[in-house]
Amino acid sequence: MKMSFDYKKSLKKAFQNHIFSSDDKSIIEKEIIRLSIMALVEKPEKIIGFLRFQSPKQKLVQFLTQSLEIKTGDMLEEFFTDLLSTKFTAQDKYITYLGKNYKCDQLFLQKNGEVLFIEQKIRDDHDTTKKTGQVDNFETKILGLASKYKVHINAYEWFIDDNFKKHEVYYQQCIDDFNSKNASICTSYLKYGGPIINDLCGVETWDNFVQAYEETKVDYVSDIPSIINNYDFDNDPSSVIFDYIIHKRKENMGLFFSESFKKVREEFFPSNKMAEKLYNYFSEKKHSKSKTARLFVQQYHQVYIT
Repeated sequence: MKMSFDYKKSLKKAFQNHIFSSDDKSIIEKEIIRLSIMALVEKPEKIIGFLRFQSPKQKLVQFLTQSLEIKTGDMLEEFFTDLLSTKFTAQDKYITYLGKNYKCDQLFLQKNGEVLFIEQKIRDDHDTTKKTGQVDNFETKILGLASKYKVHINAYEWFIDDNFKKHEVYYQQCIDDFNSKNASICTSYLKYGGPIINDLCGVETWDNFVQAYEETKVDYVSDIPSIINNYDFDNDPSSVIFDYIIHKRKENMGLFFSESFKKVREEFFPSNKMAEKLYNYFSEKKHSKSKTARLFVQQYHQVYIT
C-alpha cells in the first residue's frame, strides 16, 4: 500500500461529507438545530404521536442519534473506498442484474484480474428478521458481478465492529453453502473487525485506521441532548430555525397551527415568539402577496389572536 495515504485527511473528508460539514463546534451546533427543525417539519411522524410516551425533545434526540449512526456507515464506506483505492483499481459500484439495480459497498479489480467485492456493515446486531434479506442481497450481488465481469469474484461480508457477532453461525453456514454451489465463479468469506483490512492492505493498516479514527472523531463529537435541550428554539439566537422555515413555507404551517403539533409547540416554542416573528415577516408588504404568506397570516390570527 502507498505509504503516503493520509488517514486523518481521508477521515476528515468523509466526516464532512456525511456527518457535519465542519469540525467547528459552533457550526456543528447550528447543523444539529437545523437537523432538528427539519425532522420536526418534514418527518413529524418520527417525533410525535399519541402512543409515544417520550417527550418530543426526547424522541427528537433519539431520532437524530439514530440518523447520525446510519450516516456513520456511509462515512466509513467512503473512507474505506479511499483506502482500498491505494491498493486496487476502483470499479463502478452500481450494477444491474436480472432487471434490478444494486450498489456494492466496495468494488475493485485486483492485480490478478479477479474482482474484489465487499459488503460492509458496522455491526452484526440487527434484527433477526433481517438476516435472510442480508444474505439474499449479498448472494445476488455476487451472481450479478460474476455475470458482468466473467471472472472469479472474491466476496466478503464484513462487519467492521468485531464486538458484535449476533448471527455469525447463520452467516457462516449460508456462505459455506453458497461457496459449495458456486465454487467456479466465486469464493465468499465472513469477516469481522480488522484482519480483512490488514490482509488486503498491510499488517499495520487497521491499527493506523483505529488511531486516526479515535483522533479524528474527537473533533466531531457532539452532545446532541445538551444542544437540543439548551437551545432556545423560540428566540432562535442563531437564526437557524427562522431561515429554514421561511424557505420551507409549505411545510411549516402545521408546526405552528395544527392541533397535532400542540405538544411540540408547548415544548419548543412556549412563548410563541417564533410564530410572531414569522407573522411579522409574512405580513411585510414585499412578502404579503404570496399565497403562503396570506395563509400564514390568516391562521396566525385564528390561532394566536382570536
